Amino acid sequence: MENVASMRTADRDKITEELTRIFDDDVQLLKIDSALVAPAHRRRLYWTNIPHVTVPEPTVINYANILENGYVDCDKANVLLSGNVTLTNGIFRHYKMNIGNIIYKNKDFAKLPTEEKLARYPSILADSGYKGKAHSVTDELDFPNGCYRHPSIREYSRLMTVPEDYVNGVAGVSKTEKLKTLGLAFTVDVVAHLLKGLA
Repeated sequence: MENVASMRTADRDKITEELTRIFDDDVQLLKIDSALVAPAHRRRLYWTNIPHVTVPEPTVINYANILENGYVDCDKANVLLSGNVTLTNGIFRHYKMNIGNIIYKNKDFAKLPTEEKLARYPSILADSGYKGKAHSVTDELDFPNGCYRHPSIREYSRLMTVPEDYVNGVAGVSKTEKLKTLGLAFTVDVVAHLLKGLA
């Protein structure tokens, strides 16, 4: 069983109690952050009765490693796959609320302190002449506002260690629906680690 690591303690304890009642003392609870094996944080609790399961050893894979283009200002992304930043004023929300996983066009800009990014962004937006919304962008890898973009479906898949065309290759499904699907998914490499003892 799996749930978010931030769940209420009382709920966590109740689940543990019920599973222990069913499986005796064979149940163990692990707290795993997917960032150990993936380029994104995703803190989850896993209850298992598979013998000898442990937290995975860390691997070296960062957000920058999975990009098609552009630059990021963090080693690991935060997996918040819906309600992401807008391409105009969203950068302010991104920094004020620490949401979104934006990719910058310019490496030097990505390295700037947050306060300086916020100060420079309005002039970058004005210089770009960008007036539209994200749906007017046909190429996911473009930087329509001259500053940053959202991750592509392929990049979001890589954040979750889902094969990159597993969701991206599905015809007739909107980007929003694909993002929702990935947002509800398990991090594949975490699940593979948990199940490897069954092989």
